[in-house]
Amino acid sequence: MTYISELKLSDILRENTLCTKQIYELLAQFAIKDKSHENIMFLKSVLALEKSDNREDDIKNIYDTYLATDSLMEINVDNELREQVKNGIVDNCYKYVLLQTKNDTFARFKSSNEFIIFLQKHNNICEEVKKSISETIENQNHTSIRRSSIYTLFQSKPRNSK
Repeated sequence: MTYISELKLSDILRENTLCTKQIYELLAQFAIKDKSHENIMFLKSVLALEKSDNREDDIKNIYDTYLATDSLMEINVDNELREQVKNGIVDNCYKYVLLQTKNDTFARFKSSNEFIIFLQKHNNICEEVKKSISETIENQNHTSIRRSSIYTLFQSKPRNSK
């Protein structure tokens, strides 16, 4: 059995598959209702830097949108992280916000009615992810797979089962 509830937040934010795109849309809607969408938007903006042609300007926009005092989408981070982003270093702030979102908004989302209903209705949609993972496992050696996030997307049984 496939457990799409084991998807990682970072994989959902990347929207690599049909399954994760649909879950991201649900998560984004949930975060708006939860009044925590600014964290999700910040994380997506930082991920977009990977494809950026003008990283410096994009980091400035991220700072102005999410970190500048009194910005409309201001996220809750300390001054040290704000200064790092202001100076072009986004990794530490990204990791902090990702962890906070994972432990807060994402944890509530995974137990929400919306997500539970999605799991019940769409488990077969995520078979494409399961197939992709199987192909990856066949093509890579076991050591590197354990380190990759794709390996932990699905498990054959819940973690607390014996």
